[in-house]
Amino acid sequence: MYVLPEFDGAVIDLLETIEMHREITIPGSPDSIPGARRELMEFLKQQGCPEESAFEVGMAVQEALANAVLHGCNSNPELHVTIKASSDPAGVSIIIQDPGSGFDLSQVPDPSSDEGRTSSNGRGIHMMKAYMDDVTFAQQGREVRMRKIWESRGDVSPRGPATEQEVKFDPGD
Repeated sequence: MYVLPEFDGAVIDLLETIEMHREITIPGSPDSIPGARRELMEFLKQQGCPEESAFEVGMAVQEALANAVLHGCNSNPELHVTIKASSDPAGVSIIIQDPGSGFDLSQVPDPSSDEGRTSSNGRGIHMMKAYMDDVTFAQQGREVRMRKIWESRGDVSPRGPATEQEVKFDPGD
């Protein structure tokens, strides 16, 4: 029988800093969204994503993929959407890219405004911001970058509950 030598904790420290990556490319068709979401969620489950964070990430990813497919690809399966996820012990970062012409975030109405209540666009962006800890747009709106901090990982100090200010929407976003 082989007995493992005792370690001074260096190996455990190394394991706690490992970052895992997954990249998924899908056709720009609405039919591709559920499978991509399932694959990403399975990756996060393997990385130890807490259940409550998994729901929030899943909702934000669903909205971001729907925007990328419907607006960025015009539901054209010849075009593609790329999802890049990086998981570390503290949380997950997700980038979703589409080949579209992009959009001007300042032109997206706040869903709580009079204009936003009747608009058919904009709610998904505000949902992403509500569910994720950080949401930014790059490449003139063709790329959404989202970050979620794990709330209940035992090996990571929790960030604590969100304050009212953190969950408010800034109409200027």
